[in-house]
This record gives sequence, C-alpha cells and structure tokens, in this order.
Amino acid sequence: MSGNTDKVRIAFVFQVPSFWSSWESLYEACMQDDRIEARIFWLHGANGDWFQMYMSEDYLKNENMPYTRFTYDAIMDFSPQYMVYQTPYDKGHRPDMAWTARFRRKGIKIVYIPYGIEISDMKESRVKHFGRSVVLNSFAVYTLSEAMKEEYNKWCINAEAVRGLGLPKFDGLQKSFSLPQEIRDRAAGRRILLWKVHFPKTFKEGDVSYQVTPNIEEYLTFAVWLSAQTDLFVIFMPHPKFMDLNTFKGKRMVGERLIHSLKTNPNVYIDLSDDYRVSLMNADAIIVDRSAIMVEAGMRDVPTLYMHNEKFEEPMTPPIDRLLNSYKKGTYAEDMIAFYKDVVAGRDEKKSEREAAFNEVVMHDGRCGERIKEDLVARAFQKWPARIPPRFKRSDNVIYFGTGNLFTYFLKQVQSVGDESRANVLGVADNDKDKWDTKVFNVPVIRPADIPNMDYRYVVITSEDHYREIYLQLVEELHVPREQIISYDEFIVMMKYE
Repeated sequence: MSGNTDKVRIAFVFQVPSFWSSWESLYEACMQDDRIEARIFWLHGANGDWFQMYMSEDYLKNENMPYTRFTYDAIMDFSPQYMVYQTPYDKGHRPDMAWTARFRRKGIKIVYIPYGIEISDMKESRVKHFGRSVVLNSFAVYTLSEAMKEEYNKWCINAEAVRGLGLPKFDGLQKSFSLPQEIRDRAAGRRILLWKVHFPKTFKEGDVSYQVTPNIEEYLTFAVWLSAQTDLFVIFMPHPKFMDLNTFKGKRMVGERLIHSLKTNPNVYIDLSDDYRVSLMNADAIIVDRSAIMVEAGMRDVPTLYMHNEKFEEPMTPPIDRLLNSYKKGTYAEDMIAFYKDVVAGRDEKKSEREAAFNEVVMHDGRCGERIKEDLVARAFQKWPARIPPRFKRSDNVIYFGTGNLFTYFLKQVQSVGDESRANVLGVADNDKDKWDTKVFNVPVIRPADIPNMDYRYVVITSEDHYREIYLQLVEELHVPREQIISYDEFIVMMKYE
C-alpha cells in the first residue's frame, strides 16, 4: 500500500445518487480540511438494486465531482485509513470484490452512515438496521442521536462501533433550495403540498405478511379527487421503485391508473429528481408514508400527515415513534382529503407538539458532518482492535451454522472456487430438529449441541437474518470462542481473495 502517510485518507464508495445527501456535509467538510485527502470511488451500479444505482456515474459528472473508478488496485493504491459505504448490503448491492470484509481484513476502517433512518421496529427491519454485513464490519457507524444509539445497544452485536453524532443529511436541510422555474410557474404562487410515497411495502413476521403502506386504491381515490382541486399545488415524489410497475404485483392496473391520473393533472408535478430536498424544503404541508423523509419532514415545521395501512400500523423504534405521534395519522383517502382541507384553511393544531418532538429526537444543529469528520481525524491512526481471523488452511475443519435461504447462495460461492481454497466441512448445524441427521446439498445437518465436542477451526454463520441469534447462541450457550466464529461473507472473501 502506498500514499501520503501525513494525511487522513478517506475513500467514499459511491453507488446511489439519491443517497448523496447522507454524506454531503461530511464530504464537504473533509474537502475543506488540509489534514484530509478525500476521494470518491465510483462503483458500477450494475450489481443488485440497479434501479436506484442507474445513472450514478452521470450524477457525478453532472455535479462536477471528481471521482476514480472503483477497483481493488485503485483502493489499495490510495491506501485509505477509512472507506465510507453508502448502503449496508454487501451481498446484493456489490460484487464480492468490493465487500467490506475484504477491506476490513486489509486493516482499512469501515465507516457506515445510514442513507435512511432506523425507523421500523419490525423484526425484519432490525436485521436490516442493525445486523447487515456492513454494520457488523464497521469501525464506526454514525446515527441520528444518542436515543437511536440505544436501539443499536439492544440489537447490534457491533454496538461499540456506534456513535450518536447526528446524520449529515440534516445539515444539508438547512441550505436554501430553489424550486425549478417550471414548478414555480405551474404553482403560480399557491402553497405547495408534498406527497411522498414509498413503493408498496410488505413485511413478513413468521408466516404472516403485513403491508405497512396504505392500500394503493386509497391513493388512487385521493389522486382522482385531486383532479378537481386547485387550492394547493401538489408535488408527487415517489420512491424510485414506485415508478417500476412491477412493484404493484397484483395491483398493476391500479398503479397504472394512479400514475396516469397524476401525470394528466395540471396541478400536480411528479418529482423524479435525485435530490429530494428541493421539493421537501419548499413544501408548505407534507403527506408521507413509511420512509426516512417522514423524519426529515420535521425540519420544515409544517403540517404533516403520516399514512399507514388500515390493517396494520408498523411498529417504530422508540425515537421515531415519539416523532410520529406528533404528526397527524391516516389510513384512508378521506384522511388525506381532510388534511388537504385543513391546510387550505390554515389549521395546524399539532404544531407545538411536533416541534417539541423533533427537537427531542433529532440532532439538527448544522454540525453533524463536522462532528463526524473530527471524530474520524481523531481516531484515524488508532489501532483498530478488530478481530481478523487468520486464513484457514485446506486441512482445517469448519462447521457451518444455518441452512436457510442464504445457505444455497453460500454453497454456490464455495463451489465456485478450487478445492485448494476450501476447508474440510464437518457439517452444518441448524436449530430445526426436523433437519437433524439429514443432509442439505450433501452436507450433513448436525445438532448445535454437538459443536463443543467437535474438533473445528471455525464456525461459519451462514445466515444474515438470524446472525445475531446464532452468534449469541454460539457464545453464550455453546461457549464457542469468539475468535473462532466468522460470518459467511468473511469466509467467502478468505476463499476467493486470500
């Protein structure tokens, strides 16, 4: 590794244009600090959730931001102390050559700043917020506030990496954002109602699926009603996936009618831009369903309606629940219509409650990026006491743990390398008693209780959704030494790149 050792070198791994605001003030603070050399590395967006990553390179060009194409050699030549990642999903969002485990094993400190906010308290959401590979591999995770850090303390086995210094995106919301001339002309001086929607979102808890966003029919009813209204100008801001009609599944025709109704309404502007802040910060009222913007809406201090599904109100993390209880809540089109009429009449009875809740929950003093930068500088040359397991040898015995959906993917990755890169597999442990003494893809399934009596080098957790539970089971119940537990992603990196 080469590079100027006098400066703190920070590599920003860029993939998603609409997530730029989660970094912006930190990146700007780094670029203005002579102690730091910051560089953007553009990672091609063909992997994983391509719809959000589409045109990412064009975004950098249009914003005149210098960047380097991401390759392993380019990163190692830059020799950064830190790599800052945009999303917590290594598998699915990045090729394995760019996984955090690979660079963590090279001694580079991984940094994650959530592009969203840890809003949901569903079991599935806790895994996404607190248990994905990037979070587990991080030297530093920066979050909304000390109140949100408490949630990491509950659910994240890498909670010691978390610091509640605030999110840079709230610094950016204090800037001035001018509406494009087209919108100003069409609004013609009228107040603006921002209508922000997620794509239809469903969670599965056990064997039951819950849709947490409102029924699309309710949105269609409101859109049709809007076609006869002229008091407010409406900016409709969909999640990038919302415009992909495949997300509607069995409701595709309803989705088509909804979008058609909005596109043909002269009093509605559909905002598909990468920077949501322009519309957000010019809104005089906001309707929002589940998204991080329902938190950022508090910066506007305007009437806000939070929409959820009629059959299921998604549980929220305690800090976010405190804020949402200060908003109006609705489930049906009639709730949206009533809110519209309140805005027209100038009614906002929840104003003081909303302001107090936002100030309590969110750090928004404009210095979040600066605080994070100073924290990174202060700790750049500190030794990272991260456990880096030695590369296994061909003769080493390993045990897998977890036969769920990820196990199939994991085995394909194992089988894609030569025999000389593999260890000797004793079996795969699983908590499902019905699988004991059977084989899964020709790997014998063993009882977890048998692990302490076996001669193994590593236990590899081959699950993401149940990583925390398995890890705690191994450490607390089966007394497996922590240094002999590794994640599936680290095992794959060992095989393929070491």
